[in-house]
Amino acid sequence: MYFRKIKISPLFFSILTFLLVLFLFAISVMFFPYKQPVVPLKNNTGAVNIKKVLILCSFDTDYMWTENMLSGIDDTFKKSGLHIDVSVRFMDMKRIPFSEEYYSKFKDMLFAAYKNIHFDAIMACDNDALEFLRKYRDELFPDVPVVFVSINDFKETMLDGRKDITGTGENTDYCGTIEIALKLRPKTKYILVITDDTTSGIVHKTTLLHIEPYFSQKVTFQYLSFSDFTPEEMGEKLSHLKDDTVVLLAHYFRDKHGNSYSVEQITPFLTTCSSVPCFVVTDIRVGLGSLGGNVVSSYFHGEAAANMVLEILKGTDIKSIPVMLNGHNKYMFDYQVMKRFNISERELPEGSIIKNRPDSIFAKYRIEVITLIIIFFIIFLFLIFMALEILRRKRVEDDLRETKERFTALFEAMTEGVAIHEIIYDEKGMPSDYIILDVNPAYIKHTGIARADIIGKKASELYGTGSPPYFNTYKDVTETGKPVCFETYFEPMNKYFSISVFSPDKGQFATVFEDITERKKTEDALHKSESILQETQHLARIGGWEYQVENKKMYWTSEVYNIYEVDKDFDPNKIEQNIKFYGPDAQEIIERAFYGAVERGEPYDLELKFLSARGTKKWVRTTAMAEMSSGHVIRVFGNIIDVTEHRRHEEEIHRLNRLYEVLSQVNQLIIRVNSRKELFEQICQIVVDRGGFHMAWIGEKDIKTRSLIPVAMAGKHMDYVRNITIFYDDRPEDPGPIGTAIREEKTCICNDFFPDAGIYPWRQFMIEAGIRAAASFPFYSFGTLFGVLNIYAVETDVFQEKEVLLLEEVAMSISFGLDRLEGEVQRRLAEDELKRYRDHLEERVKERTAELIETTRQLQKAKEEAEMANSAKSEFLASMSHELRTPLNAILGYAQLFGKSKELTEDYKRGINIIEKSGKHLLDLINEILDLAKIESGKTESEKYPFDLINLLNFIEEIIRVKAKEKKISFSVEIPVNLPHFVLGDEKKLSQVLINLLSNAVKFTQKGQVTLRAEKYDTKILFSVEDTGSGILEKYMEDIFSPFKQLSDHLRKTEGTGLGLTISQHFVKIMGGNLNVESAYGTGSRFWFEIDLPEVPFCQIYESDSEEIITGYKGMRRKILIVDDKIENRLMLADLLKNIGFEVNEAENGPKCLEKLDELKPDLIFMDLIMPEMNGFECTLKIRENRPWKKIKIIAISATKLEQVNFEITGFDDYLVKPFFYKDLLELLTKHLFLEWIYEEKIILPYREETVLLPSEDIINRLYTLAKEGNVRAIREELNKDNHDYTGFYNKLKILIDNFEMEKIKKLLNTYLKESEKEVSERE
Repeated sequence: MYFRKIKISPLFFSILTFLLVLFLFAISVMFFPYKQPVVPLKNNTGAVNIKKVLILCSFDTDYMWTENMLSGIDDTFKKSGLHIDVSVRFMDMKRIPFSEEYYSKFKDMLFAAYKNIHFDAIMACDNDALEFLRKYRDELFPDVPVVFVSINDFKETMLDGRKDITGTGENTDYCGTIEIALKLRPKTKYILVITDDTTSGIVHKTTLLHIEPYFSQKVTFQYLSFSDFTPEEMGEKLSHLKDDTVVLLAHYFRDKHGNSYSVEQITPFLTTCSSVPCFVVTDIRVGLGSLGGNVVSSYFHGEAAANMVLEILKGTDIKSIPVMLNGHNKYMFDYQVMKRFNISERELPEGSIIKNRPDSIFAKYRIEVITLIIIFFIIFLFLIFMALEILRRKRVEDDLRETKERFTALFEAMTEGVAIHEIIYDEKGMPSDYIILDVNPAYIKHTGIARADIIGKKASELYGTGSPPYFNTYKDVTETGKPVCFETYFEPMNKYFSISVFSPDKGQFATVFEDITERKKTEDALHKSESILQETQHLARIGGWEYQVENKKMYWTSEVYNIYEVDKDFDPNKIEQNIKFYGPDAQEIIERAFYGAVERGEPYDLELKFLSARGTKKWVRTTAMAEMSSGHVIRVFGNIIDVTEHRRHEEEIHRLNRLYEVLSQVNQLIIRVNSRKELFEQICQIVVDRGGFHMAWIGEKDIKTRSLIPVAMAGKHMDYVRNITIFYDDRPEDPGPIGTAIREEKTCICNDFFPDAGIYPWRQFMIEAGIRAAASFPFYSFGTLFGVLNIYAVETDVFQEKEVLLLEEVAMSISFGLDRLEGEVQRRLAEDELKRYRDHLEERVKERTAELIETTRQLQKAKEEAEMANSAKSEFLASMSHELRTPLNAILGYAQLFGKSKELTEDYKRGINIIEKSGKHLLDLINEILDLAKIESGKTESEKYPFDLINLLNFIEEIIRVKAKEKKISFSVEIPVNLPHFVLGDEKKLSQVLINLLSNAVKFTQKGQVTLRAEKYDTKILFSVEDTGSGILEKYMEDIFSPFKQLSDHLRKTEGTGLGLTISQHFVKIMGGNLNVESAYGTGSRFWFEIDLPEVPFCQIYESDSEEIITGYKGMRRKILIVDDKIENRLMLADLLKNIGFEVNEAENGPKCLEKLDELKPDLIFMDLIMPEMNGFECTLKIRENRPWKKIKIIAISATKLEQVNFEITGFDDYLVKPFFYKDLLELLTKHLFLEWIYEEKIILPYREETVLLPSEDIINRLYTLAKEGNVRAIREELNKDNHDYTGFYNKLKILIDNFEMEKIKKLLNTYLKESEKEVSERE
């Protein structure tokens, strides 16, 4: 369109045409030069046989190197004017691999050909020919001088010390070639060397390996053997080389198939394939596509060697002709390859030879022609430019106007910030900064910088960053033209930006950015929330999942993978596969629930058995809810929770609670029943009903048949029990748990019948009955094995350590019951005898008056025996004290500690509370019975010591308030202001009386309230308990303090033994008061008593506990042996003794004790009296019978006092009653071992009047925190640390922690903390 408007004149057209023709002529001269033809040289062997020369060539005639070398030799011989007969033999070692066999055959060929010819000189071309002559010259051509030509890597050792060999060495200048390569290609990082496995190739590679260290700082050498590739494979390798690499063609003639190639064949192919320049070190490769290098010329080597031969032929001694090694290398390059890789002649070393350069007019008049061409070309371009510029300018102006309008509108309207920048350069021409050319309004809005402060300013100054922001990124975009997008935090503005960069023009770049600060904050918050959620799920073992109904996709959180115990690449989309992880009974349930949620939107919340991928049995709780849209389920989501530990603890608490109930009922039963049959039958029924076991039966030991006879049973499959016979001798058919329990007199447990070989005879019955576990517990009558209690369960692993301990207590209670029944039998026999005498007394008086006195005496004796039997019952109950209280003390202690733990969930706390309540209930029953026994035997005394009365009332309030809350009645404690805080009295008995009275009040009050009041009168305090319960009828008032009398409301049976008020009355009397009662039936009751409780100062509470702490004893270390069948008794006593420096050993029974005496030689033995196999009496008598052991001190340990024991007869030196006190133990040790104790040094604390060296305040604070948490284990670990400086302080705490007296521990530590703070304040 624009060309039509312009008129071109004829003159302008003529000038334009002339210039164009001239330009084309110049181009033709430059690119199509004139070349002269090359005339080849011909060999001249001569016709006159005057001088004979043999030339051995390592290669063949096709090898250009050899051809040029022979041309040099031939030209030199021609110029000499001598008549020389030249014979040439080629070894062809490029094609034929080296072998001794080939050398031998070549030798034979030369011998046959020249055996009658004498040569004046021999020329060896290249290394293979010289090596051949070194081996066979003396044999083929003795004493003929040898001149070698172009030997690679020449060394003097090659001449074997012979002086009749000389020649020219090939000084291949790899160093010079590498240096010129690095100069022409300065960015080179790698040099790729091409060699082969021929002899010359190996020599070349060896040479390069030697010079490689000189260039290690500049480049890296890489080697390829042409013998490992075909030409095509090598070409493919070379075609993919990067610009930071050059190729060094060293030696390449034989490929991996053994094919040989000439230089003319292979060099052009490789150089054409190579994407980078190829450098060489021989002249024959220049002009075949290689760039060149500092090359060696075979022609020049041929000339030099030929001149040496001519001197020899003229009579010069060869020994005077030195080996020539230098002077044959020249820089030579290919002109066409230089053009290919843009290398100018100015970059070449001075004097370089350039091959393939055209001889043209341009070459002769290069400067003039170039100048003329440039002038004409400039004129031509100017004219063309002027013509086109007119057209372009108008079109550009129109386009620019339109574009500018569009750009301006877009530029101004964009919500993203836009800025145009230009790179600026320093004085060295290097990019250093950029300036801002223009910005849009959004830029000003986002940055808050005024336009006047932006335009033309340097970025480093504008943003105050010291250096231009993101300069390297922007510079790369400007140089490469490739756009870049990135997100970044820009600190000067405290914002996040998303930036897009592109280069609209050379040296310029534009940025388009968006403020993404809010988005980033949202993302960060989301990531943090997700992280917290994942950590929370892991801690709580809660995994989340979601199922997309439309695309049937299932998604899991990471914790679900952990619960399933599968890898993260596990596919959760296979629903049927996921369902198979649930137990067989649960699979149908979860499948129905899941598809109910997917198809109908039905939510579910299930707790099911689960088997993980690694075979871990679990319980999981899985829930789900559906999201609906238009009446259709679009997704289902929920969670899965690992509740295995929760279920396990629940089940354990449930089992233990049931067993506590079993033990409680059995202990009540043994007091009530009157026959062994009734005892056994009811115990079996209790174990099944209350314990939840499948079956229980009791068998009596039959000594005659050595079998076990079933006498009582309960549960299922009793017919089977009635018909079985179990022998307890060593018969192989009866190796089961029952026979083992009888033979070994110990508890025998089988927690899974199937893998247990010992149950094989009864396996089929167990499978049919569904029984999986059993336990057998032996019990005794007066120390002799009487029978076995056998219990069966339908689940495996039921009989764990805690369950077994409680069931062993049941077996022990059976033993106590048998002993009690036997005592009752003896008492009834005496009463029957007395009754018989009384019934027939009158008749006997008439018939046998003479025997009256004798009869009366016998009746009196029978009565005394009956009273003795009754007294024996009380003494028996008293002897139960240690055996019953010891396990209950541990159970209640740990239950209280666990109940205070903050780590337990509410479910676990409720379970622990159940254990604690059951244990306390059982303890109350036992205490009432045992206290009655003490009361009857007159052993109860009042112990007065300082205690915290307010703390005691608060403690009682906490206990009773729980019971009152359960019955939904009101309970209050009224404590006056003048009530003393610390008093002197019997805290334990006062506590038992108040708890008993309050428990009764709560028990018989159905609505209303119960009130405890304490009122001070002088040193006396009046305690009263009032309730609004059912009250007591007048006729029952006389019996309320009688033992075993219970007053009920006639509507329900009440709990208890009927001993509470009897014991309370007795305790009040012992404390110096009297228990009174007033009651109105239907209105309520009031019990009250007044006792003397004098007030004491605060410090006196701790004086009673203040004792010197023993840390050891003086003299040699003493040995003590503890003999007891109960491991817990041994461990407890051993810990006490080891703590004060004794060497302690243990034996579990009498025989083990006797075995160890000679080896241990103890100074003292603690001997338990009741043990299986051999009791303490028998073992002590055997020790005393052995003369070397007679002087060993033996202390008896018993649950009852041994005042009546004759020590001379039994052999004991003294006795210790369980439970014993630490001070009693120390007194016995002092008495019998004559010890002098070492006490801990103390410091005096004024307010406690005791000396204790205190640790740091940090340690006391840490102990106080652990005590508040109830963390007994952590306190023990702290106290067991080896720190002798604070032994007294630690020992006091150990005594308290051993008795689980947490309140006293907290009170004592708090006192230490207050004193420490006071001392710090005084110092300041």
